[in-house]
Amino acid sequence: MSNKKYKLSFRLSDGTAQEGYIEIPQGERGPQGERGEAFTYGDFTADQLESLRGPQGLPGATGPAGPQGERGEAGPQGSPGATGPAGAAGPQGPQGVAGAVGPAGPKGDKGDKGDKGDAGISGVYILSDGETLDDVPADVSVVLDPNGDSDMTVEEIVATTLEVIENGTY
Repeated sequence: MSNKKYKLSFRLSDGTAQEGYIEIPQGERGPQGERGEAFTYGDFTADQLESLRGPQGLPGATGPAGPQGERGEAGPQGSPGATGPAGAAGPQGPQGVAGAVGPAGPKGDKGDKGDKGDAGISGVYILSDGETLDDVPADVSVVLDPNGDSDMTVEEIVATTLEVIENGTY
């Protein structure tokens, strides 16, 4: 084993400083002692316990909600409050569904005779497969050819024809 060397510094009564070294031999390690009892709070003073306390930690996460408590008894009825002012009118609601058709009313009186109307066109003729303009009767004013070279559909041809008839440009 090696000796441990310690430095000593001291001041004599006459005020002079002295320094020196002392060597202390280190002995062999002794046998393991018996296990002692665990510390208890009673083994420490209040100051010692306070010195062991660290800084305040961060708050922990919120735990799960506890079970619903029992419903308490109802409190007494309060007095009615003052009537508040009327609010603004709300927006008009959506159109309701049409009601059922009612029963037919009684037959009305016969009306006066009307004026004679203008003469109309002779008619509209739609060519069938294989027909030509030679097959159209002489009194027909409008001829529709669904098989012609037009890019229009039959519906578009009919709509155009009705527009021509309404405008009187035939």
